[in-house]
Amino acid sequence: MPFVPDATHDYIDVEDVVDGMLTLSRRHAKGIFELGTGKSYSNQEVREIVEEATGKKANVYLVKNMRSYDSEDWVSKNFSARAYGWEPKKTLKQSIKEMVEAYE
Repeated sequence: MPFVPDATHDYIDVEDVVDGMLTLSRRHAKGIFELGTGKSYSNQEVREIVEEATGKKANVYLVKNMRSYDSEDWVSKNFSARAYGWEPKKTLKQSIKEMVEAYE
């Protein structure tokens, strides 16, 4: 698969996103909220976590970018949802491990 190792993103578990939405809804929060961890991981770091969890090497070939509109760096810096009592609970490593286990 094509692979861009250096791009970084803020990965968040879907259960944390749902929990954030429910928390904000229950608290009648108004506004725009970014639900993120505040930590960025490179695609290479994600690849290494996936390879560790699966025990297999990814079959990739390096490319400069995937799409012209992609951001090379994105991380949530808006923590206003935390004022309503929400914060992410799962680490990226935990999320990937759970996905691999569910798939197996």
